[in-house]
Amino acid sequence: MSSSGSEQLVELLQKFKAEVSKLGESNPDIATKAKGLASQIAVIQSTVTGESTREKVTKVSSEVRDDNPYSRLMALKSMGVVKNYEQIRDFSVLIVGLGGVGSVAAEMLTRCGIGKLLLFDYDTVELANMNRLFYRPEQAGLTKADAARDTLKSINPDVEFEAYNYNIIKLENFDHFVSRIKNGGMEEGKPVDLVLSCVDNFEARIGINDACNELGQVWMESGVSENAMSGHIQLMVPGKLPCFGCFPPLIVASGVDEKTLKRGNVCAASLPTTMTMVAGFLVQNALKYLLKFGKTSSYLGYNAMDDFFPFLDLKPNPSCDRPFCVHQQKKWQEYVAAHPEVLEEKKEEEEEEVVVVDNEWGIELVPDEVEAKEEKEEKKGDPSKFHAKKSKVLAKTGKQVYQWNILKSIGVPEEEIPQFAEPKHWLKYFPPYGMSDLKLFGTQVDWRRTFITTDENPYYDSFVRWQFNWLKQLGKIQKGVRPSVYSPLDGQPCADHDRASGEGVKEQEYTLIKLELATPFPEKLAALEGKKVYFVAATLRPETMYGQTNCYILPDGDYGAFEMIDKEGVYVCSERSARNMSFQDLTPEFGKVNKLMDLKGTDILGVALKAPLAVHEVVYTLPMLTIKMNKGTGVVTSVPSDSPDDLAAYRDLQKKEKLREKYGITEEMVSKDLVPIIAIPGYGDMAAVSVLDKFKITSQNDPKLPDAKQEVYLKGFYEGVMLIGAYKGKKVEEAKNLVKDLMMKEGMAVRYYEPEKPVMSRSGDDCVVALTEQWYLDYGEDSWREKTEEALARLRLGCEEERNLFKYTLGWMRQWACSRAFGLGTRLPWDEKYLIESLSDSTIYNAYYTVVHLLQGGVMDGSVVGPAGIKAEQMTDDVWNYIFLRGGMPDTDISQDTLNKLRREFEYWYPTNLRVSGKDLIQNHLTMYLYNHTAIFPESKWPMGIATNGHVLLNNEKMSKSTGNFLTLEEAVHKYSADATKFALADAGDGLEDANFVHDTANMAILRLTTQLAWFEETLAGLDSMRTGEKLYADLIFENEINRAVIETEKNFENFVYRDALKTGFFELQGARDTYRTATSVKAMHRDLALRFIEVQTALLAPICPHFCDYVWRNLLKKEKSIFAGAWPAAEPIDYALLRAGRYMNDTVRTFRLSLQKQMQPKKKGKKGAQAEEEPPKVPDSLVVYIADKFPEWQEETLRLMSSVYDSEKGEFTSDLIQLVKGSASLKPMMKKVMPFLAFMKDEVKARGAEALELNMPFREKEILDQNVDYLSNSLSLMNIKVIEDASECPEMPEPTKGVAVPGKPAAFFFASA
Repeated sequence: MSSSGSEQLVELLQKFKAEVSKLGESNPDIATKAKGLASQIAVIQSTVTGESTREKVTKVSSEVRDDNPYSRLMALKSMGVVKNYEQIRDFSVLIVGLGGVGSVAAEMLTRCGIGKLLLFDYDTVELANMNRLFYRPEQAGLTKADAARDTLKSINPDVEFEAYNYNIIKLENFDHFVSRIKNGGMEEGKPVDLVLSCVDNFEARIGINDACNELGQVWMESGVSENAMSGHIQLMVPGKLPCFGCFPPLIVASGVDEKTLKRGNVCAASLPTTMTMVAGFLVQNALKYLLKFGKTSSYLGYNAMDDFFPFLDLKPNPSCDRPFCVHQQKKWQEYVAAHPEVLEEKKEEEEEEVVVVDNEWGIELVPDEVEAKEEKEEKKGDPSKFHAKKSKVLAKTGKQVYQWNILKSIGVPEEEIPQFAEPKHWLKYFPPYGMSDLKLFGTQVDWRRTFITTDENPYYDSFVRWQFNWLKQLGKIQKGVRPSVYSPLDGQPCADHDRASGEGVKEQEYTLIKLELATPFPEKLAALEGKKVYFVAATLRPETMYGQTNCYILPDGDYGAFEMIDKEGVYVCSERSARNMSFQDLTPEFGKVNKLMDLKGTDILGVALKAPLAVHEVVYTLPMLTIKMNKGTGVVTSVPSDSPDDLAAYRDLQKKEKLREKYGITEEMVSKDLVPIIAIPGYGDMAAVSVLDKFKITSQNDPKLPDAKQEVYLKGFYEGVMLIGAYKGKKVEEAKNLVKDLMMKEGMAVRYYEPEKPVMSRSGDDCVVALTEQWYLDYGEDSWREKTEEALARLRLGCEEERNLFKYTLGWMRQWACSRAFGLGTRLPWDEKYLIESLSDSTIYNAYYTVVHLLQGGVMDGSVVGPAGIKAEQMTDDVWNYIFLRGGMPDTDISQDTLNKLRREFEYWYPTNLRVSGKDLIQNHLTMYLYNHTAIFPESKWPMGIATNGHVLLNNEKMSKSTGNFLTLEEAVHKYSADATKFALADAGDGLEDANFVHDTANMAILRLTTQLAWFEETLAGLDSMRTGEKLYADLIFENEINRAVIETEKNFENFVYRDALKTGFFELQGARDTYRTATSVKAMHRDLALRFIEVQTALLAPICPHFCDYVWRNLLKKEKSIFAGAWPAAEPIDYALLRAGRYMNDTVRTFRLSLQKQMQPKKKGKKGAQAEEEPPKVPDSLVVYIADKFPEWQEETLRLMSSVYDSEKGEFTSDLIQLVKGSASLKPMMKKVMPFLAFMKDEVKARGAEALELNMPFREKEILDQNVDYLSNSLSLMNIKVIEDASECPEMPEPTKGVAVPGKPAAFFFASA
């Protein structure tokens, strides 16, 4: 329609609308209908003009009115869900892809009142899109970007829109796309706040990924599966969370590589329900991220078939192939190492108390967190009571759970329960039950080697004493004063296994800054006149102290004045921190706090202080409402030129006179000039000022403050340069420790320690950090650590992540306290008032396993002399040296023959091939296991392998008795059988992630094994009727598959990946058997191969299903001995050419089957515009297979170029492929085809290696297909099949069909012969 025509139509509509409205006013009976008709006219008018029918709203209001489009959104603020919903208009979001997810996401954000939307899509609206929401039929033919912009503008005129109709991954467009991310924010030149990816192809996702990684831009990815039955969203924070290249979400969700998903000539399914749900998840996550409420999900999936919503917390992949991702990871890790408080702040945010806000509707919010907090508080009660997670009912009744009830609930007779008051009774009662369950499970254990590991067992006690004497002799055990997490109630260091919570938490060192109280003292502190009084602030950033302008206090906080040692005077701080200090030689008496007076935060506001190193001679205490009293001292020194938090609070006080008056703060106290202390590139010498302006932060309550703080601290630490003080000109990372040392030397500061996070001992005590004199293992000593790193380098591990965790632990583990005052265990041989703590005494007990059966003979507590006839007191250090270290003959009455027998046992079994444990023990026990082995044993006896695992989930949920999602080993065996339970456990997963035991897998195992048994019996009974003699091509392929299964399954077992062993040794081998049966259905299976398959399948499955396999071995195969008395099956080397031929046949059949299914779909007939009728397709009975002997020229050229720069040894390309192909003159005209082909072939190379680049197949395709015509015929249900290499032999074959054929991928022409 022309411009003038549009104007005339709009004018006409306006007049018509006015007349309808008048009619409604004059006639009450039709008023409602008239009003509705007027609204419809307004919609038509809006469609024509592209303009909204309402006026713009200048200010977001929560006023409840029918004409206020934001009132119900602002209700979120009134109800306490969101603190600042009106700030939604300050954010800009860039959306790529305006299909079924992106268009709906854009509409949702528009209706939510987002400030600005930047829309990108290169496609047009089609009628095929009408099964989704948002677009209308009359928009067909418009570009999606323009159609979306016009529709959205009519919905909400307050939103600013930019629409771009181009393909972002094209070279000529990509730079502009990146520039809009970088400069398209609410203020031109500033970056957008968030990018949303709603595209449906791999190349675009990678393009967005690389752009955001390079810019450090936060973005969210989304997608819907090809069958429309599942979807996902994923948050991407460069460096901190995985990028798309680390873990493509579809792979995370289903194990499918999405680059291989698209099927030729098959249309992807699309459901508006799934797409809208994914869009909703995406926008909800975006709102939570932008407005800082709730938990922003790092990954959330949706499976429509099962109504399943998986959510994952993912970590970036250190081996990611996207270079900018690796760079961002390194920056983040370095920053966190230098600023651990960042992680602490995140933890505190997660644990922050939920505030229940009153509102005008009288609605009360009672979150789950409140109940969780109640449970947490109850756990601080009587330490003699057993604490377990309670149900909601129990939490609300407030009843305590006693050990008596727990023991009774697990079946312990009531008359026996009182005996558990004696700790040693626990050692005797439970082990037999564990042994019984393991026997029921069919575990193969040498029960003669069982023992307990305390001084109740005199043999083990002597073994531990020998170990510690030897370590002390080697200089590995020292005594000294050091900081340790400490339980005041227990009066001893609280090691990991002594903790009810906080395992792995270490000591955090702070610099305690002493701000001296200036004279005259204020009235509230007048009683302290004559003493040195310091307000003490714990900081991790001593280098910034030159810029102090004030000190912050929590007005409602509880403080005190505490007596310190003489030279330290009096400290003003929180009582919790004073308690910590009393264990760090800062108070007159260890562990005793002498509070001189109680103080409220309001009592000490406006106080004058002299801040060490500060340019300003006097600073004042000011109120800050966000101080947390459970960390640090409650006193926070302020450097507003560098700290965004400090500056935001300082500006609040400067601007708000009433706030100052409330707390008695004068204007003079907040008038200190900011002091430039650090120059940071891009932020100048007042970084906090720059970053607050950048983020538009105007209040200390702004949720964007943590992001601002993280940004400026990260850049400041690595790139900042000191502008002031003794170390002017030095980089911040260098000056940090120099300033700290200077302040301590001059008495301006002291060292202060706290646990990194809360730690509770098993006795129910809140732990502190104490400086105690204790015996410690000198882990971390340079030469010892280097030796242990060498042992780690040669260690076989289940996955690389395990190795990284070991490296990390070796990096921080230092001086481990190995003694404690009480408990169960062995006494230190040279200082018997101490016991050896529970982790330190069990680091090399693997060596004890080798001889325990001779010493104890299966009696766990060593109360009976074993077969060797040796008493415990005869096991001296010299005897242990002889057995384990090839020491000289000891002075003993034990015969040398007996000693030699013990030595031979040890040397036969050692070193340990494999140590299996939980992943949580890498951070302590397993690292100590390596340390102690390298100290005591020669290299030949160092551990060879370690495998760790996570916890066990049940049907993808944590096991919990309170929810009923719980299964014991005994119950599983009775329910499914031992073998089906093991089958499900093997399939549950490997590595560090939690394994998932699934009921359906266990039930499926029962069916699969039962079916397998029936097939074995039937096949063995029919062996005599099977074919013998020369083997067909199908026989050779199957035989090769059996060999491959043997070799790869052995490798998987050796690498501790049992799910992969089950895959190669059962599922894939079963698939190969089924394919072979189909291929030989006419000529029958070969007798030798059928028998070999049964034998091999039984042997490969035996480690997982031992009872089933031993039954088959002995009863069906009639073997004399148990399957476990035999060797692993022998196998010929894998014939990879034959393997490829087999894979070629399977892929060909799969592709042909899909083509046939498509051809069989009903076709529409009838004239255009008339009602189409379905025409039943003719059923094909014949097939012509056309084989191409070469690729099209442009594909050949692309493959040659790729081959020329591919390093097959490293498995990588040595040059930039995109630039390589762009430099080829012959390829330039075909570039639109070349780029997708290049991306596809890169993935093929990643999956298949150099063979993917071959221009010719290593076998004759026609020969393979001719020999497998029966297989094709049976698989496709066709009578006539002909294989041709010359297209002229089948002139009826359409040209498009011929054009599909390339080497390795023949074309199929189906037809009905009649």
